[in-house]
Amino acid sequence: MAKRELAPGFLRKAPDGWVPGRVYVSNENIRQGEEHMTGVYHDERVSSLSAMLVGDFRVYVEGRLDHTFQDTRVVPEWLIDLGSGKRWYSIRAKPQYGLVNRIGLPCFIHPKDAEEIWIDWDAAYDEHVVAWESEAAIKKEMAKQRGGFDGTMDRIFSNPFTREATSEEKATVSDRIAEEDAKQEAIRQKFIAQNQAIQDSKTDPDELTELRRREKEAERIFATGREVQATVTSNSVNGRTLAGIPLVFIVFQLHEDPPRKVGLEYSFGKRGAGRYPVGKTVKLKVDQDDPEVVTPAE
Repeated sequence: MAKRELAPGFLRKAPDGWVPGRVYVSNENIRQGEEHMTGVYHDERVSSLSAMLVGDFRVYVEGRLDHTFQDTRVVPEWLIDLGSGKRWYSIRAKPQYGLVNRIGLPCFIHPKDAEEIWIDWDAAYDEHVVAWESEAAIKKEMAKQRGGFDGTMDRIFSNPFTREATSEEKATVSDRIAEEDAKQEAIRQKFIAQNQAIQDSKTDPDELTELRRREKEAERIFATGREVQATVTSNSVNGRTLAGIPLVFIVFQLHEDPPRKVGLEYSFGKRGAGRYPVGKTVKLKVDQDDPEVVTPAE
């Protein structure tokens, strides 16, 4: 039945007696090329006329229980987001996002077999055009409201045929921006956690404990210590590492009366230590309990 779905327009007719409904596709994999059997050999033919869709199909008919099954179907190429139009010979210059799962596909279902469906691809395309243009307009408005460099670049490289958002679409933009930002932050936190887990797995537990102790000590002194000015007199890698981080030994001469020198084994990496070149005057915090212990104040 799938072949008839993509037949020339005058042959694209739903089977008589089949029930109208909708089908929603999830866990989909869409690729170019029409899979077929040639004799006893199984191969794949790359075709500019169609694509292959493999996924879970949930059939919905009003008044009936939903039915889900897995299927492989020959489908139009516009589901892949390649600029294809309604027919294989047409193109679409306006925004296109391929299959939009949430709106489903209009179809007709065999009255005795819910896994026999005929998808109305012409109607599905028309519905998707509405969804694509709405999505593009919302993305355009999001870029406007974000502003800045990213917003400017989005506007420059966006599809020139994108229409302006309607008032209803504009009302959803702030929520979409917040949702997108939350997703990006979740991804960032996930990578941070993964990198930390990798680092922890490669690090001596005792060294990791010491690094954490130094971090907490620096936070305490930064919050409660006495601020002084100092001049850097020495800055050199001392050949040691802590939890995989190269340690840098920095000597400061404090601007006190009388002047005195203190050393700091900087454990936050060579890049951070590069902010303290010899001869530079900086601000430090001195530990209230031990005047020989300092931490950067800036």
